Amino acid sequence: MAPVGMKRPVFLATAGVLAIASSAILIRLAFAEAGRADPFFALAIAAARILVATLLLLPFSALKKIKPSDLPAIRFALLSGLILAIHFGTWFSSLAYTSVVISTTLVTTNPIWVALLSLIFLKEFPPAKAWPGIIIAIVGSFWMSLQEAQALESTEVELLGPLLALMGAICASCYLLLGQAAQRRGLSVLQYSVIAYGTAGSALAMGVTLFGSWPTWSPVLLLIVAAMALGPQIFGHTSINGLLRVWKPASVATLILLEPVGAGVFAGLFLDEWPSTSVFMGAAIVLGGVLWTIRIQET
Repeated sequence: MAPVGMKRPVFLATAGVLAIASSAILIRLAFAEAGRADPFFALAIAAARILVATLLLLPFSALKKIKPSDLPAIRFALLSGLILAIHFGTWFSSLAYTSVVISTTLVTTNPIWVALLSLIFLKEFPPAKAWPGIIIAIVGSFWMSLQEAQALESTEVELLGPLLALMGAICASCYLLLGQAAQRRGLSVLQYSVIAYGTAGSALAMGVTLFGSWPTWSPVLLLIVAAMALGPQIFGHTSINGLLRVWKPASVATLILLEPVGAGVFAGLFLDEWPSTSVFMGAAIVLGGVLWTIRIQET
């Protein structure tokens, strides 16, 4: 892709990362407002966020224009939605057991899993020149997590939180690959997003109804859910979905490594959980790795 054509993707990338980075802080605000942080509350918030986003996007999605030939793409979108539901369920729950930075760092180890899954199922692998950037970004991300973990009391970090976040990372990687497959087979960004989001939200809502309980929706909690739907979901995830039409999945996955950087800043601004200087040094390393990878693969 020529540098001139990079203007729109770079805008999508910037908007998407900033919007997604606000997700962790909004989840924590929801926990504080409701006075509970159990996994089923997290699932309820995830379901509400995705379903609201689906309803907002539905009038613009032009689902009526889907043709019978698009059936294979629809199957990929439905499967992607189910995987997205598992991603949200595991990641949202992880925030109840560990810090914002540790959770978002582990859940954004996507480049590793995208590369492995691409090799196994698509027989594709990022070019050799891109790997230094991917490795640099991953090292910087883990450096941030390590510095943050050392600043916490050991009793505040439970093994369950990181494990849930890691499971969320694997699901997010599958979601990226399936999303690209669905769009390559004919679905537009909005068509794919509505189908995937609707499937994910319905699956999460069913899980909450069958096995958990819905929270009491206070005006503040509803406002937080609306912010999640508009910001992280519509502007964040849908921008990332759009990038999959023009960028390789490994580039998009590496870009998402910037999420902990933004999440750490938002946590400092709104939760007074400021990362240390060492964490910001790691953030600079992540940024350098992301820019390297995107420059090699997308220009």
